[in-house]
Amino acid sequence: FGITSGDTVFAFLNANGEIRYSILAGANLPDLLRETDKYLTLIGNHGNTLSRSYMFVYRETISALIDNGENTSLTTTTENGEKEVANDAIYLDRQSDTLSFHKVLQSFWLGYHDRCYHYSEKLLETKDSGKHHRLVTLFYHGLNSFVLLRKGKFTKRCAQVYKIAHSALKEAEELSRWNYRNKVNLLVAEKYSFQGYNKEARNSYGAAIMSARSSKFFHEQGLACELAAFHCQRNGDLEQARKFFDQARTCYKKWGSSVKVESISNEIDQLSFSESAAVEVQIGTA
Repeated sequence: FGITSGDTVFAFLNANGEIRYSILAGANLPDLLRETDKYLTLIGNHGNTLSRSYMFVYRETISALIDNGENTSLTTTTENGEKEVANDAIYLDRQSDTLSFHKVLQSFWLGYHDRCYHYSEKLLETKDSGKHHRLVTLFYHGLNSFVLLRKGKFTKRCAQVYKIAHSALKEAEELSRWNYRNKVNLLVAEKYSFQGYNKEARNSYGAAIMSARSSKFFHEQGLACELAAFHCQRNGDLEQARKFFDQARTCYKKWGSSVKVESISNEIDQLSFSESAAVEVQIGTA
């Protein structure tokens, strides 16, 4: 409607919104990359520098989630417009928040836990960042905090992050169960797992998987399965860990994330090695 009526600014703002929300909803990544490239061509033809700069940020996140940018990332040169940002302090500040947010997404999914912590804290310190960005950041920051707690890093702050994240997401869940119930369930599952409550953790992981599946958030369903697998692995239930890893891999294939499929496949291979070693020990002691 915007382009046909001549209002390209309105059209490209909506295009940016579509791609941004599709990333968060777990849309198929290769399809989303093609859609983004189509919009970038249109935006480039109309010379909308601001929309193009944001779209490039989204594209790099999609690329990172597919294959860590190995085969899908664009060359970042001034010629392709990535560094051409509108010369306005307000826009520069907003893009800075957007960059931090997307660094949170990229670093979390690629397993860069210290980096995820850094960018999460950076974005949450900004009062003007969008509410939805803050909620999603708190979700990933909360999950990431348990990884860091297990490593003994940032212990005092990470313990606070869970409480802040759970409170904010629980409040959001009251307004939209479809968007936030699975996230609350997964945070609670990680808390129970960290505290050593095996049964409660398994129940919460199951609830997170079911609610993510109901909302068709394949990426977060895969994440819940992955974290459930690690919980089972930590508690010596290797058979159930394998089942959860298999489910996670299936979800990540639907999402179109080759980098996550490869990561889970490596976990399954390591699990198989551990199982074989355990069998050899049993035979040796028989």
